[in-house]
Amino acid sequence: PDEAFYRSLNQAYREDLVGCDTSRPPSHLGMIWEEAEDSEDVNIGRDELKQLENAARIVESQEVFSAMDYKDYRGNTPCVSEQDLAQLSRISTIDQLAMEKLNELDRLSSK
Repeated sequence: PDEAFYRSLNQAYREDLVGCDTSRPPSHLGMIWEEAEDSEDVNIGRDELKQLENAARIVESQEVFSAMDYKDYRGNTPCVSEQDLAQLSRISTIDQLAMEKLNELDRLSSK
């Protein structure tokens, strides 16, 4: 079914390219993509496009840092801090206690 759809889509596209005759009714391709009806919609679209382009320029002008920059920023300190290890240990303990409680609940519910 997908192959048939794409074949008909390609055929409609070819028909639009070959026959740009305005006296001919619109092909199936025109039913898939809607064209802009009002010039106001086009103007609104252009304004939105300009705003997006300006936002993209602002983002591009901001500094981008590489992994080497981050390594220089961190210096010789390890990537994993003591605080990270403490949190990991605490989470591991909580996880182990939770598993013990779940096993206990399973044991009690099976009795």
